[in-house]
Amino acid sequence: MLFRSCLFQVRNSCLLQPATKSWNWKAASTLTGNPLGGTQSYFKNKADDAFWIWPENGFQPAANDTMYVYTQSYKQKGVGAFGFIADSFPMWSKVLASTNKVVQYKYLQDFNDIDFGCGFVQESDGYVYAFGARQTFIYANVYVARFPANNPNTAWTFWDGTAWNTDVTKAKRVSEGASNSVTVNKINGKYVCISTEFRVTCDAGTHL
Repeated sequence: MLFRSCLFQVRNSCLLQPATKSWNWKAASTLTGNPLGGTQSYFKNKADDAFWIWPENGFQPAANDTMYVYTQSYKQKGVGAFGFIADSFPMWSKVLASTNKVVQYKYLQDFNDIDFGCGFVQESDGYVYAFGARQTFIYANVYVARFPANNPNTAWTFWDGTAWNTDVTKAKRVSEGASNSVTVNKINGKYVCISTEFRVTCDAGTHL
């Protein structure tokens, strides 16, 4: 399942890939719609269209029907392409895998301007490791936090360079992204940090 934040007619949507893992776009379906009316975004927690949600990465705990999608909430302020500001702290937008329905929005804590939606890796130690980025002009510092896989709603801890700390302001960077668009995944046993070319328009950057 791929969550898209750059479909401007509905502001966000979900692309449902067949279980065969075929990347043929004709075999995939696009999910939109919500019970609030107005703009038919897939993720939407307020009826007023001056507010909207942008989804990032997420994860599904083992043997659990709930998917946890890290989402950012925004509201309109001013005009033009950058006429918006953050509306709140980030949220878990919870989706049932069995029905593909969004069932709950739950606010997370203050992450001190670190965007922890860059990637989630569930490890064998029982934790999910969340990777985040904080913009430094066109580059980004990369940080890591963690929380128990069986309780994503609990308070997170943050790597401070020596140990896991409950104070997000003590978090130390673990890497740097070559732009402010960063994704972290684990592939063949190694953590891979991917940056995309910086552009101010959607999907305009072509270099990785």
